[in-house]
Amino acid sequence: MLLILSVLAVFAAAAAYAFMYNDAMQKAREEAAVQKEVVAASKHTVDAENMKAAYGRTAADRALLPSFLVPQNDAVPFINTVEAVGPASGTKVSLSSLSSGAGPNPLYGTVTATISIVGTWANVMRAVEMIENMQYAISVKDVHLDLLSSSGPSPKSAPNWTASMDISALSST
Repeated sequence: MLLILSVLAVFAAAAAYAFMYNDAMQKAREEAAVQKEVVAASKHTVDAENMKAAYGRTAADRALLPSFLVPQNDAVPFINTVEAVGPASGTKVSLSSLSSGAGPNPLYGTVTATISIVGTWANVMRAVEMIENMQYAISVKDVHLDLLSSSGPSPKSAPNWTASMDISALSST
């Protein structure tokens, strides 16, 4: 009888141990899940604070964004900027076409233009570079360069070149 009682006590102790072990493991898993949620929430809070700080740091830059877009209802400043490249580069610059349309993003449209430039090689290349680097968000589609004439008033005069380029600029809608 004492042997049976001892065996039952061992089984009871083993069952109690198994129950307490499973309970401790379950509580450890729950604690790990809570800690994981706390870490994720903490990371989210830090990320949100970093984004707020970045938003604050870029306020001045974001205020400049409209100056990079051609106004949808007033393309005159854009045209004037393109035409001002001529005197600044020593070339003759003209716009042969100008149109507006929908852009790749519904928030922005595009203004497309075909520009012709006439002058010496160096001046034409300077004008092309100035147009590529205008203040507006410009995409150059095509550039064609051709020699217009190699004879001028004197045999030593530089030949005239012509450049034709298609550009697209982002416009506000």
